[in-house]
Amino acid sequence: TMAGKVDDFERQAMPERPRESLHERDGYHPDHDSCLSGMFGAFWDGIVYGAAGSWARSRASTGEAPAIDRAARQDGDPLLPVVRFDGGYQAVESDVDAYDGRVECGYGPFAVQFRRTRYREDEPSDELELTQVHAMLRLSFGNVVELDMGIGGVSIVGRDENSGVSVTVPVSYRPASWWGVEFRPQWATVNGADMSDYDLGLTLGSRYACLRGGYRWVANGGESLNGPYVGISVQY
Repeated sequence: TMAGKVDDFERQAMPERPRESLHERDGYHPDHDSCLSGMFGAFWDGIVYGAAGSWARSRASTGEAPAIDRAARQDGDPLLPVVRFDGGYQAVESDVDAYDGRVECGYGPFAVQFRRTRYREDEPSDELELTQVHAMLRLSFGNVVELDMGIGGVSIVGRDENSGVSVTVPVSYRPASWWGVEFRPQWATVNGADMSDYDLGLTLGSRYACLRGGYRWVANGGESLNGPYVGISVQY
């Protein structure tokens, strides 16, 4: 049978790839340790500051005064949602499209997300299901920026089933109540093959519901499933 684009994408996750060996470099400088220590300290301080901001915004929404200078999160705000659902349709090629759904549940800095995308190809007839699950730490910087850090897994189900470890670092910027920008990158390793997923979108709407439009790049080895999408978001 003739392999199609969806089948070629799946095949990239199947073979075991040889890994290149890493070689230690000669030369040791103690200053490198102090530099790395300072960078790690600043990184850790940023995580603590951002997590405290998320906790303060969510607690303030219940009527408690925030412990730090943050505006209380309002019900229906796309940032730090208690529950959010995203649904969308993506046009990949003339004979390949996809339906996508994502659910996020959490409170303050802690959340989990589940995302499933189903790709369909007309000729040859084929289907592929991409599922991503992450536990996330949500960080707030000011009242308009949210940066998340997540770790979890990804599975690719088509003719066979393959899975691997995944990390994600979504960023949301909402400078006004009626629009915002979101970037949701994700990286995974499936059977030794690197996989990447980049989702860049614009949201238009207000509290509780938004329209979404953007472009998504999903690459697995030398194959990709890319294309524009439109959808909606409902959040509380």
